[in-house]
Amino acid sequence: MSSPNGRGRGSKSRGKKSGRSGAGSGRKSGLARGLARWWPVLVGIVIAPFAVRAVDYLTFLGPWYARLVTPWAFLLQGRSLGLPTNWGDHVVEALMYLQSPLYGLFLVMLQKRLRFGTAFGLLLVLHGLAYGALFLLLTS
Repeated sequence: MSSPNGRGRGSKSRGKKSGRSGAGSGRKSGLARGLARWWPVLVGIVIAPFAVRAVDYLTFLGPWYARLVTPWAFLLQGRSLGLPTNWGDHVVEALMYLQSPLYGLFLVMLQKRLRFGTAFGLLLVLHGLAYGALFLLLTS
């Protein structure tokens, strides 16, 4: 026997899915898409220890090479925060580890309004401005 739509008996099982299973899978894909948006932060967390290690190695080449990797940490080094010396060292070390994840968070926030390329370009400009400010502070 054939059904009125001409598909045969098995058409009910191959037709539309029930609303319940479709809603659950839609929620999963929405959650997956929401978590996938945070990949820059995850990449920053993975990169952070390697960046700190790179600073250790680059100091042998010269101080400006190390400052190129983590300019924000070097900007806050010393008495710029007005903290005691032992506190300042801990803040600088923490910032060396936090810079990459913070850059990832910055990218996630900017991606809500801008394309990724534009957001990444702004991040590079921000990094360059920090390096330039560090250069001006240390050479003047």
